[in-house]
Amino acid sequence: MHVEIENPVFCRVFTAGDAQLIASFLKYKATYWRQTQFRKIEKVWEKPLIKRGRFLTGFLPRVQEYCSVRNIPFILTGATSYIFPSVQREIVEIEQIIIPGGLKLKPDQVEAISNAVNQLRGVIHHPTGSGKTVIFLSFISLFPDSKVLIIVNTQDLLSQTAEKANEFFPGDVGIVGGGAFDPQRITVATIQTLSKFSEDDFDFDYDIVIVDEAHHVSKFAQPFDNGKGGTYARVLSKVLAPIRLGFTATLPYTEEAKLALEGYIGPVISVKKISEVERLAKIKVILKKLPITLTAREAKGYQDVYKFAVTYNSRRHKMTLQVASELVEAGRTVLILVTQVQHGENVLSMAQRSFPHLRIDYVHGQISGANRGQIKKKLNTGELDVVIADAVWKEGVDIPTLGAIVNASGGKSEILTLQSLGRGLRTVPGIKEDVVLVDFFDPSHRYLIEHFGQRLTLYFDEGWM
Repeated sequence: MHVEIENPVFCRVFTAGDAQLIASFLKYKATYWRQTQFRKIEKVWEKPLIKRGRFLTGFLPRVQEYCSVRNIPFILTGATSYIFPSVQREIVEIEQIIIPGGLKLKPDQVEAISNAVNQLRGVIHHPTGSGKTVIFLSFISLFPDSKVLIIVNTQDLLSQTAEKANEFFPGDVGIVGGGAFDPQRITVATIQTLSKFSEDDFDFDYDIVIVDEAHHVSKFAQPFDNGKGGTYARVLSKVLAPIRLGFTATLPYTEEAKLALEGYIGPVISVKKISEVERLAKIKVILKKLPITLTAREAKGYQDVYKFAVTYNSRRHKMTLQVASELVEAGRTVLILVTQVQHGENVLSMAQRSFPHLRIDYVHGQISGANRGQIKKKLNTGELDVVIADAVWKEGVDIPTLGAIVNASGGKSEILTLQSLGRGLRTVPGIKEDVVLVDFFDPSHRYLIEHFGQRLTLYFDEGWM
């Protein structure tokens, strides 16, 4: 098989036979709905990830391994310097990286950076709170002349990441997103803003691209998608950076998403569990049982079940706030997680009426990034006791002193659960060594029971119970 590297995004083969061979193993199951005379039927088909002889460069190790195992002759030509830049770093050199504040890298961080230096493409799968930002900023410090793009997915992460990057590289960091346009040698940008730019509007010529919360790379773009395709896929197809790293606390779980992450960035090159990172806080799970809500029990669709059991369930709101009040009395700050804005408003309204002693605020996507930042600081410094937050705080927001998380919304997503827990996983010596996670069992409907069962399984699997 003869493979030519066109650039860091695409490779190609030259014969129909080679293309068919790659298509036989580089594919995923896709589904669509077909309307028959009486109803819609779900159809499943296998979608190959090679088009007109081209495939994503992130799959190159997979193609090479396939040929090696089967003794298929393999020739690699083209722009190999895109994939194998001349980089060598000793472990000792990595261990000597000084973090601002005089701190030193931990062994798991050194291991991740070493793997990244050796591979130059791939995904770092480490738990939230383990210092992924420090890992990729330390990695960047090994390439002082490189032009770097750091992609984040929220304005909160934009300001938080830029602030941390400025500690490492004062004067070299710029922001693109949130109304700002100041690209520098190291540019922190939101994916939403980048997706609006064409190559004529923005210079996508970078040496290193870092993707934070990389599990959002979950869809393909042209030529492997007939429409616009995934936002991350479109942006990463424009960035011709030879060094491509993704960072996430949780890997995607669909076949398409796993392959998209590998294709546009690379394979997983470093994995750590929460239990393997000693400096993370210990998790203490507390389970509470809610009384049955008859309107939820009689509901049929999940939307109605959620509406009656969660969003407008005053007994759930009261128990949530009672638990929060007890945790505050025990000296902990509390984050109450909700999914719907209305749910959060209902909890806040009850807190103001029935729990006036709680210093409480509400963060959601409809308030400005500056206000969210101020609320985060107040919670972290103890000026607030409790903050209610929707999905805008479920990823990447660093609140080191957070003492407890209350999952008020339920749900079954492992990604959201683990990302939510990350808000409180950092230890603060002398202040916090553990974090409390409160979850509710609602027996009102089979949907709620099944979702609780999946969350409970996750807690056991992670060794938290």
